[in-house]
Amino acid sequence: MVRYRWLTSSVITLGVVACGSDSGGGGGSGPPDIIDVVADTSRDGLVNAEDPKDQDRENEWDATVGASFIANLDDDDMDGKRDCDDEIINGPADLADLAMFKVSAWPTAPADAEGVVTIDPEAAESVRIWRDNPDGSLALVLGSKGPCTSAADCSYALEYRFPQAEVMTGVTFRIEGRRFKGMPMPSLNPQDDGKKFLWSGFVDVGFMVAKKGTGERYATADVPDGIDRVKLRVAPWLMFGSLGLHDTLYSSGFYSPLVEGNTAAAQAAGVTYNPYASNPTQPGGWTDIWTEDFFQTGWTGFPGPNGTVQGMRIFNPRPWGRPPSQTPTPEQVKEYHPTRWIWGNPEMGRPAAALGPDRGAAEFYNPENFQKGNTQDSHGNHDLVPPHKDYKMGRILHGNKVMQNTVDFYTAQGVQGPPIVLDTTWLAVEHVDEFFHFVPAKTPLGWKLLVASPALMTKMLEDLKSKGQGSAVLHQGYGSNFEKSVDQSLADTKLVQWSQAADVKIQGHIDQMKMETGLTDADIIEIPTWFEDLGGEEKVAWNPGMVNMRMMGSVASIAKPFGPVIGGKDPFEEDIFARLGGPSSQLGADGQGLKVFFTDDWSYHDSLGEVHCATNESAPAPFAAGFWWETAK
Repeated sequence: MVRYRWLTSSVITLGVVACGSDSGGGGGSGPPDIIDVVADTSRDGLVNAEDPKDQDRENEWDATVGASFIANLDDDDMDGKRDCDDEIINGPADLADLAMFKVSAWPTAPADAEGVVTIDPEAAESVRIWRDNPDGSLALVLGSKGPCTSAADCSYALEYRFPQAEVMTGVTFRIEGRRFKGMPMPSLNPQDDGKKFLWSGFVDVGFMVAKKGTGERYATADVPDGIDRVKLRVAPWLMFGSLGLHDTLYSSGFYSPLVEGNTAAAQAAGVTYNPYASNPTQPGGWTDIWTEDFFQTGWTGFPGPNGTVQGMRIFNPRPWGRPPSQTPTPEQVKEYHPTRWIWGNPEMGRPAAALGPDRGAAEFYNPENFQKGNTQDSHGNHDLVPPHKDYKMGRILHGNKVMQNTVDFYTAQGVQGPPIVLDTTWLAVEHVDEFFHFVPAKTPLGWKLLVASPALMTKMLEDLKSKGQGSAVLHQGYGSNFEKSVDQSLADTKLVQWSQAADVKIQGHIDQMKMETGLTDADIIEIPTWFEDLGGEEKVAWNPGMVNMRMMGSVASIAKPFGPVIGGKDPFEEDIFARLGGPSSQLGADGQGLKVFFTDDWSYHDSLGEVHCATNESAPAPFAAGFWWETAK
C-alpha cells in the first residue's frame, strides 16, 4: 500500500508579500508584524519569545545552542502500549515528555492571514507534533499517524494550517519522537529500506503566514522570505555504565545463594532488588537467568526547567531469545524473545516487567534480524568506558563481532560513539565483562579499570606454595576440574599454558585501552584470574571471575572466590579486600575504598558466567553528571 499524507499543501511555492514598514512595524509606528516560531534553543527548559537566546541561532546546533526532544517510548498510563504508539496524551506525565515550541502571536495579523507550520519530509516518519487547542485539549497535527507497524498502517503530514484568529493569538505545539536516530522503523516501505537508518535526527520546523486564497505569503523585515525556521534534535540513547547511582538491581531468583549475596549488597547500596521468578507464567518471571545478557539499559532526556532533565530510562532487548527447544515453533520464538519480558504479553495475561512510567522500550536492531545474531550480541559484551578525553558521557565498548545494526546505532547516537572495539573471539562466551570492569575512584580520571590477571593469579599461588601452603585446596567440594591444591594447580601445565595465552590477549586489550582513553598503569587494578580452554582456543575463567562483578555506587557484589581456607580465612578474599576495600586503592566516591560483598555464584560460574552476567541494573535520567547536549556531538 502506498503511503499517503493525511494533510496536504504546497505552501513552499508561495510568492512573498511584504507587510508593514521596513523596520518591521505594522505600518508607521504601530505594533510590529510578527512571523515567529520559537523553541527552547537556550536549553533552560523554557520557550520564551522575549529571550534572545531562544531567538538567535535558532536554526543551529552546537555545544551552546539548539533545541531538543525525546523519543517518547515509555508507558505513562500503563496500558501496555508505548506513549508514542497511541494517539492520545496519557496524562500530565506523558505531556511532560513532549518538548514545546510556539508560534508567537501576531495581534494585528491581516484578515486574510492563515498560519502554516511545516516539517521536513525526512523527519515525518519519526516524530509526532501536537497542538494545544483553546479548550485545553491537544490535537495531533503533524508527523506520523497510525500504529506504524508497517507501511500499510502509517501516514504522515508535512504541514498544518490554522486560521487568522489563531495567528493573532499564537499557538503552542508539542513534539515527541517515535524513534532514536539510527533506529529502524517498520513503517517505511521495503523499497525505502535504506531510509530506515538515514534520518539525521533533526526536525526542521518552518512557520509562515499565507495570504489565504492566493499563492503568496507575508514577510517582515525580520523574516524577509516569509518563513521563520527552528531546528530541533532528537535526544540520543545513552548507555548506563558501571558508575553512578543505580536505583534498581535485577536478577533471576533461581539460585538462592546469588540472591542472598546480592540482597546484602543492594541493601548496603540502598538499591531496590526484587529478583524475578524463573517461571514466565508468574508476573515479571522469565526463564533466562543471564540477566545482563538479554537486555540493556540506558536513558534519554532533554532540558527541563531550573537545570533539570526531563527523561526516562530505556530498555532494549538482545536480538535473540532462548526458546525451550532446538526446533522452536514461530510462536515459541516470539514467546521467549526478550521483548516479551520487557513489554509483557497481554494475550497470556503477563504484565510488562520493564515498560511503564518513565521506563521506555525499543529495539535497536533491524526487525529483519529478529532472532538472529550470536553470543557477542548479548549485552555482557557491551559496556561503557566512563568519561575520559573528549567523551564526557563515556564511550561504548564492545566485542568485534557485534551485529552491524547495533554498531551503527551506537555510532549514530554520536555522544558515546563510535565504540571502542576489542577482539573477544579468544573467549568461549566472547564478552568484554570477562576481563574488564570499571569502578569509581577519587582520582583526576574519576575511575579505575579492573583487569583479569592470569599473571597475578600465578604469583599468588606461587606465594602460597613458598609459604608452605601447597596442600591448601582451592574450590573445595566443587569437582575434580576445579578442586585442586595449590601444588596441583601449579603443576597443571595445561592450566598454566592456557592462562599464559590469556594473559597475552588481555595485555593487548590493556594497551588498546591506554591508547584510546589515556589510561595509565596507576589507573589499573589487577584481579587474580586463571583461564581454562574448552577446546578450539575458547577460554573461560577457571576460578570464579571476580572482575565480572556488579557495582552499585561504591558497593561491589563480587563472585566468592572459594580459595583455600588457611587459618580460617580465604587469602583470595583477603587480597580483594586489600586491593579494593582500603583507602590505598582510592576507590569509591570518597576514595576510601569499595564496600565489598562476596556473592556465591558458583552455579553461574559452572555455566560460564559470573555476578555481572547474572544481574542488571538501571537508574532514572539523568544518569551522568553534565548534559549530553553540551558535548556538541
